[in-house]
Amino acid sequence: SYESAPPPDAKLDRPTDEYLEMYTFWGMAYLDPASWRHYLPCLIDYSFRHMDDPRMAVEGVLHNLRPPDRDPPRLASLNAEQESVIVAFLEELAFSDDSANREFAMQVMEEWWIPDALYRPGKKDGDTD
Repeated sequence: SYESAPPPDAKLDRPTDEYLEMYTFWGMAYLDPASWRHYLPCLIDYSFRHMDDPRMAVEGVLHNLRPPDRDPPRLASLNAEQESVIVAFLEELAFSDDSANREFAMQVMEEWWIPDALYRPGKKDGDTD
């Protein structure tokens, strides 16, 4: 709407299920890296409790774990421990019979989160310097 954003409100901005359902799919793309990392634990928790993804919030999380990375980077802003949490999260979504997003989670892993991922920059196995 191009209006100035309202100031933060601790009560209105609490990451309840309703809040996440309302803003994750379309709103997460607008977050800076620090804000994006702030919401990931809440969204992972939400995803495990709503594997059937009735409000497309889980799908929104998956979209935001895909390349291309942004500038400043979000995907590359995670440390090794945080990355391992994301991989475990994606594996659960990809291989759980309860997950409504199994194929999409596998695609996301192949694009960025597994060794020799399709679109992750860096050295590939077998490359020499």
